[in-house]
Amino acid sequence: MISAEMGESLVKETDIAIMVSQQFSEHPYEDDLALKKALEESGYGAEIVAWDNRDFDFSYCHLAIIRSCWDYDQRIDEFLEKMQTIAQNTILVNDIKVVIHNYRKEYLLEMNKMGIETVPTRFVRKMGEIESALQFIKSDDIIIKPAISASGKNTFRVHKKDIKRCYRIVKTILNKTTAMIQEYIRSIEICGEKSVVVINGEITYAMLKKPHRNGFLVHIHHGGTYFPDRVEEDELEFIQKIIKTFDQQPAYMRIDLLRDEDTRKIFLPELELIEPNLYLSKNKRGLELLSKYLISRLP
Repeated sequence: MISAEMGESLVKETDIAIMVSQQFSEHPYEDDLALKKALEESGYGAEIVAWDNRDFDFSYCHLAIIRSCWDYDQRIDEFLEKMQTIAQNTILVNDIKVVIHNYRKEYLLEMNKMGIETVPTRFVRKMGEIESALQFIKSDDIIIKPAISASGKNTFRVHKKDIKRCYRIVKTILNKTTAMIQEYIRSIEICGEKSVVVINGEITYAMLKKPHRNGFLVHIHHGGTYFPDRVEEDELEFIQKIIKTFDQQPAYMRIDLLRDEDTRKIFLPELELIEPNLYLSKNKRGLELLSKYLISRLP
C-alpha cells in the first residue's frame, strides 16, 4: 500500500474492495476469502478491508461490495453515512438505495402489501401502541426485537400474558429504535428456518437452520445447526414471487422462510439485502455468479 503524507489516507488502487467488519479484516471469514480468490483467479485485484478503515481510500477502488459487515446494526448511523460516501465515489454493491430501504425491518410491511405472506408483525414506535400490537398477534408466545437488528441480537421470546416483561423489553428497545412484535412460529423448533440464496435473480443455494434444543434462535453462535437443503416446489413459487417484486435485481439476497408445521403455509420472516451470509465457500454456483456479476459491473 502506498503511503501518503502524514495525516492523509493510505491509498491503493484495486478493482474490488470486499468490505467486512474490523474483526473479519484481521481474521477473514472463509466466504470472503473464497470470493477474493475467485476474483483474483479471474485476473482482477480484490482486497478484504474493514468498512470503517479510515486509512483506506475507497475512491481508489472500482467497486466495493458489502460482505461480512456484521457490526453494522450496532453502528447504523455511522455505517449508512460511510456507505453513502462510498457510493458517491465508486460502485457500491448492493446499491445504496437497497441498503437504505432494507436496514429497517419495516420493509416487511411493503412486502405484505405486495402479496408476500410475512410473519404477522406489528411495529411499536411508542409505549401506547403495545396493547394494540399484543391484541393483533394471535400466538401465545411472541417475539420482540428491534426493527434494526441482525444475528439474533436483542431478540426475545416472551409469553404474551407476561405483560410486565413485554413492556420492559419494548421500553428498552424504544430507547434506541422502533420495536417489533411478531407472532412466534413454533414450528421453527422442529422444522427450522430455511435460508435461500439468490444471486442476480437466480436461486443458487439453500441452508436449513435449526435451533438448539428448547431454543428458538437458529444462529450458530446461539447453538443452532446448519444443513444444506433443497428448495421445495411451493417454496420455489414463493421465492419467485419475491424476486418479481424487484424492478432491478439486487446482486445478492437471502430469503429466509418459515413453514407452519400444521398448515404447511410459508412465511417470510426476513429478506436480507445488506450483508447476508451467502455460504459462498459451499455455494459454488453462487460464488461463480457473484464473481461474474461484480466483474461485469467494473468500469
